[in-house]
Amino acid sequence: MVFGSSIAYSSPGAANPSGIAQHMLETVLQDPLIDQIKAIEAGQADDFWSFKNTARRTGAHALIHYPAMMVPTLQGKLLDAIRLARPETDSVLDPFAGSGTILVESMNRQLNFTGIDINPLATLACLAKSGPYYVDAFDAKRAELMSRIGADKGRTLFVKFEGQDKWFNTDVSLELSRIARCIIEESSLWARRLFWLAFAKVVRSSCNSRMSTYKLHVHKADSIPTRSSPEISFAVVLENFSNHLRSQNEVWTKAGSMREGIYTKTTEIKLGDSRYFVDAVYSRGSFDILRPSPHHGDNATTIPYGQYAYLPLKWIVPGDVSEYLDPALLANTHAIDTASLGGSRKRAAERGADLVGKYDAAKRYAEVLCTT
Repeated sequence: MVFGSSIAYSSPGAANPSGIAQHMLETVLQDPLIDQIKAIEAGQADDFWSFKNTARRTGAHALIHYPAMMVPTLQGKLLDAIRLARPETDSVLDPFAGSGTILVESMNRQLNFTGIDINPLATLACLAKSGPYYVDAFDAKRAELMSRIGADKGRTLFVKFEGQDKWFNTDVSLELSRIARCIIEESSLWARRLFWLAFAKVVRSSCNSRMSTYKLHVHKADSIPTRSSPEISFAVVLENFSNHLRSQNEVWTKAGSMREGIYTKTTEIKLGDSRYFVDAVYSRGSFDILRPSPHHGDNATTIPYGQYAYLPLKWIVPGDVSEYLDPALLANTHAIDTASLGGSRKRAAERGADLVGKYDAAKRYAEVLCTT
């Protein structure tokens, strides 16, 4: 993963793409950030950057298991290196925010954060992680929620969608419906978002898809494993959420980055296509750190973030994620992945040419690729 820092860059001219590549390399090698990274790894084992023994996720990092998650410790060390090289660093822009690893690590360091992602489930995760952290109120609200669920004896489905019977047994759909009905009775949006995020985990664990892959592969009817009741699973997940939120709040409150459950800096989370949002975000001011690590490839060649999110998103109320959630993203199991950057090999050359024609940075990047 690459962090972009605020290095002034003057192009030697598009007519000399090899010169562009050389200039880019020289600029990177002269960056004081390189010295700080070397200082961090000094005296460490050869496999220091693998962080094999520090990959356990705690606090806000543990709220969701999302495909291809970054190692928080690694991202934190890189942020630390940037801040040592440039102490004035105050803001982070993540145009491919995913489930919020960089968000939480930025909050650990009291940085302002702006994140964008096209996947609604990722956006929901970031919104939930950004707070507020009203931990006592959350405990009271989850107790009320579980009481409502226990009292709900309804036999109607909360949602109906194509293929529902394939992915969920009837009794599972009914239990999920009771949970969802009771979630929407919660009046506080911040709490509903946490409930929906917990619910997303239960939807995944309760469906008939194999859990050995992030892709959706339905079990044969006679090989569907026996799993815990969604209501029981939901209660366990909510209890875990309470513990994660409380521990995270304690850490941030002690550090002075959270007061009465509210983060002292700013976070802004947007759902949508980064190509359109970045221009609008930049128009309001510059950022000290640009963290580009886009979702890439198609379902045949990379992690299918969209397939992972598809079934939970069929149950979650769209407006609790964003009023701008495009229903087309949930039209089928592949829609989110197709909409993501590089999400399909179909017409890839034409779409690449279109990007080069619209953006100078894409043009320069393409020219460098053609010379290497």
